[in-house]
Amino acid sequence: MAMAAATAGVEVLGDDLLREVLLRLPSPAALVRATLAGRSFLRAARDAGFLRRFRARHHTSPPRLLGFLFVVPGTTPPVLLSAASASGSPPAGDFSLSFLPGGGWACAEWELMDCRDGLLLLLRNHGAAMNLAVADPLRRAYYPFDVPTADIPVGYGLAAAKSASFRVVCIARGRDSTTLRAMVLSSDEPYYWKEVDAITCEEEEEEACVAYAARPMKAKPSLYWKLDDGTRMAAFDAAPGKMKLSILDLPPFPLTLAFDVIDTEDDNDDGLRVLAMRDDFCLETWKLSSSSTAAAAVVDEEEEEEEETPWTLEDTSVRFYRALESMLGERKLSHRHRHRHRRRRRRRYELEIVGVVDGFFFFRQSGVLLSIDLKTMELTRLSEQDCSPAAIYPYTRAWPPSFLNPTD
Repeated sequence: MAMAAATAGVEVLGDDLLREVLLRLPSPAALVRATLAGRSFLRAARDAGFLRRFRARHHTSPPRLLGFLFVVPGTTPPVLLSAASASGSPPAGDFSLSFLPGGGWACAEWELMDCRDGLLLLLRNHGAAMNLAVADPLRRAYYPFDVPTADIPVGYGLAAAKSASFRVVCIARGRDSTTLRAMVLSSDEPYYWKEVDAITCEEEEEEACVAYAARPMKAKPSLYWKLDDGTRMAAFDAAPGKMKLSILDLPPFPLTLAFDVIDTEDDNDDGLRVLAMRDDFCLETWKLSSSSTAAAAVVDEEEEEEEETPWTLEDTSVRFYRALESMLGERKLSHRHRHRHRRRRRRRYELEIVGVVDGFFFFRQSGVLLSIDLKTMELTRLSEQDCSPAAIYPYTRAWPPSFLNPTD
């Protein structure tokens, strides 16, 4: 009776005040224990913005990055490499995905499409049929469902999830090739695809509206796919109540530049940021004006040659060319003008961005996994062996295992 009365008193505070109280708890373990007091505590603590503030305030709390998932094309099962910054032993789980139907990863034609909050989005192509599944290696669980059939899927992604729930986003092109649609499947509802938004492309731009089959980029609740014209990207705001699809111009940098979006810690800053690395290994941070609603750059009718852009170059780092040259030794660095006629060799040495997580920029160069601390600009080598054959995915979890299973 006393517990019920206390819980009713907490309800009067509201989520915002309750989060301010929870923010001042001394440790992650104390936060977990507090969430067991009632649903209002759990609801307040699961908020993504609150968790970012809590991690920033408690510097000793476990990192969100648990490791890197290496996926080699073929039947070789994925392998998890524990993050160097993660304390303790690697998270216990079945990362070889032997629990998948059909004999596991090694016996079925599975392809990893996305990885987010400890969940993996998988696509299986067996003959004329295709199906999707969301797998949880830590729980050894999988959730199968069908691919959309009305349109032609051109991009998949996992939206922000809570606990065991998930939302899958599919960007599809209409059969008429001029319409781009956003469809969402949620585990909190019956497994069916729901169209939430659509945009019509101009006839001369219809080919540019087909997103690459590459993994999506993520910043807060939104997902982004680079379009094949190299100058724009599809953006989907997956925040509850929004579910908005749009086309955004990219910053005015070269088409071949490697880039990723940045998830900022400041919840009041809704301006999108893009982090790009130039050929001389210099990092650039571009910010999109939060008040900009245009999907493309505006051209002044009186000055057609001069284009305006909603992007602003916010920061430029030092060049890492010499540091990389010294660290990688005899390995060659990527240059667009080298190996022009040796495509296979050039692809091996090309720069590839792995992701931006917890203030670190992860990338692969010359087959080596590296990181740059975006605060100190410290360059670190994370792998000793050549990992060029594998696709690398940062393996993160919104609630690290030590949050879910406190030891004290």
